[in-house]
Amino acid sequence: MGLLFFKTSKSTIACCRILHYNKVRDVLTVIKCRRVGDSIMDLEHRILEKIRYRVYEVLDLQGQQSYDYQHVRSVERLSDEMAKRRGLNSDVAQTIALLHDMGRITENVIGKEHGIVGSRLAYRWLTDYDIEEPIKQTIVDAVAKHNKKKQIDGPYDELIKDCDALAHELEIGEYLPKYEQIRCEQAYKLFFKMVMMDLDEIDRIFQEKWTALFVVLKNMDEKTLDTKQVHTIRTEIRTLRAMIWLLRGYQSKGVKNLDQFLKEVFIDLEQSRKLSVFRKSLKKAESSNKLIEQVTRLIQQENKKMIRKISKRMLKQEKVLNKDNFGLKAIPHQDALAIKYKIQEDIKNDYVSLLKTVSIKNLKSLHKLRIFGKKFLYLAESGIFSFLDEQDGQLYSNIHKTVGGLNDIKENKDLLKQFMKKKSISLKKKEMERLLTYYEMETSRLNQEMKWMLFMMKKRFN
Repeated sequence: MGLLFFKTSKSTIACCRILHYNKVRDVLTVIKCRRVGDSIMDLEHRILEKIRYRVYEVLDLQGQQSYDYQHVRSVERLSDEMAKRRGLNSDVAQTIALLHDMGRITENVIGKEHGIVGSRLAYRWLTDYDIEEPIKQTIVDAVAKHNKKKQIDGPYDELIKDCDALAHELEIGEYLPKYEQIRCEQAYKLFFKMVMMDLDEIDRIFQEKWTALFVVLKNMDEKTLDTKQVHTIRTEIRTLRAMIWLLRGYQSKGVKNLDQFLKEVFIDLEQSRKLSVFRKSLKKAESSNKLIEQVTRLIQQENKKMIRKISKRMLKQEKVLNKDNFGLKAIPHQDALAIKYKIQEDIKNDYVSLLKTVSIKNLKSLHKLRIFGKKFLYLAESGIFSFLDEQDGQLYSNIHKTVGGLNDIKENKDLLKQFMKKKSISLKKKEMERLLTYYEMETSRLNQEMKWMLFMMKKRFN
């Protein structure tokens, strides 16, 4: 490997003197790491799996709900995510994460020395496997330095420090040392960059979607209508209404009436959707076929009523709704670009403000996030908004699907109460208990996922 030479002028040296020493060192370590990165990229995944098995063998003795188990798990997940975003090797990062606190855990060493003790243990464990010396040294050094939060070191050292701090914030909240707070604030800078489609293109998509949906609604047939089609229709309505909402204040005439029509049809479809989601939960909870068949019959009955309602609405509104080129926007061409950027910035600011108020314990805040998030989610899935980083888009999608899952469980419970009160279905006591147990387990699981994803989202959405 060749040496790196830096040609420096007097003016460059003068500038460097002005810069904070740590910042200069940080830049140099990043350059250095990129140069030696080829060897670091060769850690075999099977070695990571062996280390993981060995670490969790120790942690399992404490139990999965113990602080150490949960902490190591959080740091590992954060390290995987952060490594991908920083262009570092994920397997190396996760290996460091798994080993970073093993000195404290196995040797019962706390305080400033636990990093050093952990690095010795890491070296012994890594020596058991065929790992190249530069990779081993990178891992050992990172474990040794992970608790030195005040100093700037190499990229892998910095990654474990940041992820350790982020995990601490998730665990203990606002009571963090100053340098850990700073790391948490800086760790996810420049994430969640998104762009919005041009308004003319949005208008074209809107017209295409409405034309296609109009044909589907006009030709609904109770014999062929199924759960999948109901879901598709609801998704298209949500997308169209989200587009109308996006351009609120800049809409063409007639759009308001169309929005009201779509809202009414959406409500007509709601009960069928609820029943379908309820039936799906019955299958997951391994309920009896008899119970599932009862709910299936209720869905069929509801679909018949629903189609009649929608057909009446279509007849009533057909002359108004069946227009060619049902345009969405009413904006002078010369103003379109400025308005596009204003809308894009407003959406982002609204979402950031909303995220600041969201808490797992505050159901009202979760509901607001779900309503806003649904609109934005469907706009993103239609390509109207796109994330420059695909992983950011995936996180956004996952967080709002999780919120939706929590809402589905609440609706399932409400539906179950209605059924029992009206005696719409027959349900044995054991089956009821199994179903409620399933709902509680799902709620607990989704809440854990939600807590994790909200934390990640709040850190990234800048």
